[in-house]
Amino acid sequence: MGQRTRAAIRWSSLSLLALVLAAPSLVRARSKPLPNATVVDSGTFSILIGGRKVGTETFTISQSPTASVASSEIKIEDGSNKARQTSELRLSSRGELQHYEWHELSPEKSEIIVEPQDEFLIEHITSENDKKFEHPFLVPPTTIVLDDFFFSHWEILTWRYLASICKSVNGVNQCAPQKSQFGVIVPRQHASIAVWIEYLGRDRVPIHGSETELSHYRVSSEGAADWDLWFNNDQKLVRILIPATKTEVVRD
Repeated sequence: MGQRTRAAIRWSSLSLLALVLAAPSLVRARSKPLPNATVVDSGTFSILIGGRKVGTETFTISQSPTASVASSEIKIEDGSNKARQTSELRLSSRGELQHYEWHELSPEKSEIIVEPQDEFLIEHITSENDKKFEHPFLVPPTTIVLDDFFFSHWEILTWRYLASICKSVNGVNQCAPQKSQFGVIVPRQHASIAVWIEYLGRDRVPIHGSETELSHYRVSSEGAADWDLWFNNDQKLVRILIPATKTEVVRD
């Protein structure tokens, strides 16, 4: 991968990268509060297609000594096309899935819940006409959730990658950047796939009219378009670019 890949990865908070956890969620009646939780990231992403804003994702990611939870709400407003979705993912301190919940609130109403069953995961689907069915995922509970439209999931994937390649040696953070493979599930597609992520070095990227130096990562999977991700020095996701679909996601 050359010198760009071997370059040191910068961060300002080892605990942030050591999450290996988190994901999205909007607090609902069935969701239990996370006691003694600290918000490790929150904000809004603008979603643009062909340079035109079509929606937003608002999210919060929290961590406690025993678990991590993230909340996310997607709103699409593209002319007459309007949609609203929420999701919740709760992980144990060991990075194992405890509960994932997705809701489509408009224009239709449907629900997906994923939870552990024995050594694997099971998906419970409720369609718009209230029909219920199940889909098993023959993958371990440590498998990463990377659901459609929730861009904050990609931040969590990158944190998991950094936690796998970086360690603290005598109080000094050291990383061995390499292309790594992760198993993920995409609940809305009822699919499990493999993705690869790699660190590509530091780039100067235009953000809100000014150039900023950011860390560049690329996520790829077989038969799908590459995603380019840029993170700031706090290891927070700032920008996503999917050239194949002319899609850009920028933190507000």
